[in-house]
Amino acid sequence: MHSFRRMDIGVAYDSDESGEKQIYVQPFPSNGAKYQISSAGGTRPSWRADGQELFFIASDSYVMATKVTTGSGFTAASPARLFESGIATQAGRSRMYAAGKDGMRFLTAVPRQLFDPTPLTIRANWLAGLK
Repeated sequence: MHSFRRMDIGVAYDSDESGEKQIYVQPFPSNGAKYQISSAGGTRPSWRADGQELFFIASDSYVMATKVTTGSGFTAASPARLFESGIATQAGRSRMYAAGKDGMRFLTAVPRQLFDPTPLTIRANWLAGLK
């Protein structure tokens, strides 16, 4: 099973070809090269808008970031943990997160169990009650 995300520098995808889902990058168009980015599992790869960083969800649900360079060839730094996302790596195929253009802000789905169970009351048209 493969899932793909394309950027001008290459296609990032997850594959279970090694027995565990890992993140890979291949040049586009393909020249036969393939680079494994993750080492401890990963799904849902996503490029930063400028293509200089690749994000993915690790098997422990942390959002990971890997700096990449493409000058005279492709190189990738070791992935670094950013934050615990609460995103289950096996649940569905949607990405469930998005990085801002600069990779400094993220929008992500938050699991229900992380919310405070205190009920929230919303009152519409509250100005009418002041008359």
